[in-house]
Amino acid sequence: VFLLVMVVRDAVIVVAVAAAGVAAFGTSLVPFKAPSRLIARRATSLGASPDPIGSILEGASSLFRNALSDLLSAGLSESDKSDGLLCDGAVDQSAIGTVKRVAARSERKDGSSRPSSPHYTTQKDPLPEVVLTQSGVLGDYNHYRTVALKSTPDRAVSILTSDVLSSLRAGGAGPYAMVQDGDLGENILVDGVGYRFFEVGKRYQFQRAEVDGDSQFANDGDKEGVVVQITEPVVPCANLCKLPYINAKALEPVDRIKRCQEFLDQLGRADGIRGWYAKVIGSGGKIQPGYKVAAIV
Repeated sequence: VFLLVMVVRDAVIVVAVAAAGVAAFGTSLVPFKAPSRLIARRATSLGASPDPIGSILEGASSLFRNALSDLLSAGLSESDKSDGLLCDGAVDQSAIGTVKRVAARSERKDGSSRPSSPHYTTQKDPLPEVVLTQSGVLGDYNHYRTVALKSTPDRAVSILTSDVLSSLRAGGAGPYAMVQDGDLGENILVDGVGYRFFEVGKRYQFQRAEVDGDSQFANDGDKEGVVVQITEPVVPCANLCKLPYINAKALEPVDRIKRCQEFLDQLGRADGIRGWYAKVIGSGGKIQPGYKVAAIV
């Protein structure tokens, strides 16, 4: 009898919390159902969080959103749940990538740099060059890194490979076909290598290339280039669901949730699809489109 009472009590609590959550979130509910290995990574870092109480509350909120999302997406077909986007081939560490785009977004005085703002976006503005320092990319602002992580140097720069964006666009007329360079908030977009080219713990050098030799680096005052070390894969974040083609106003709330969930699931399928964080080794320096990047062996 005692066990039965406890089960009923817990059921009532769950229903009450769900009702309160729906009332609180309304049509702006944005779920985050990360793969279990990503949740485990978050849990492992909880003890090192500068705000453990806040992290616990955020985790509880995520659990609620996950449960509600599961209820709403229970009717999805197997094809809807497909996680196939990229082909995992052998990684050639001797390959050389080319910087396609560099970007940064400064802190906005109107408060739109905060994820809580209705005008917040993950998009970063293209620039002719970025300057990397151990503190980060000059002129770039990330609210979570700055406030919650105390501007950790381990996330000084974010790197994305263009194969990820190409894969998303390959869907044709679907919402992902509208993905633009910079939408995922990357500081550096690299072409010519796959997302698995970068690995945690390894160092990579960015440097201006020879005019007549794509596979060679310049031999001038910029010889040393900029060296970074990959520190961790970027974890898909629900802030991405504020992109206009994901959180489309023309969609019903349930359809927005479904589209958001699918987007995060695709980006979280494997480490590196969402991108990589890196710290700057040494004094840093400038990086421009056209620069080459190679692994330091």
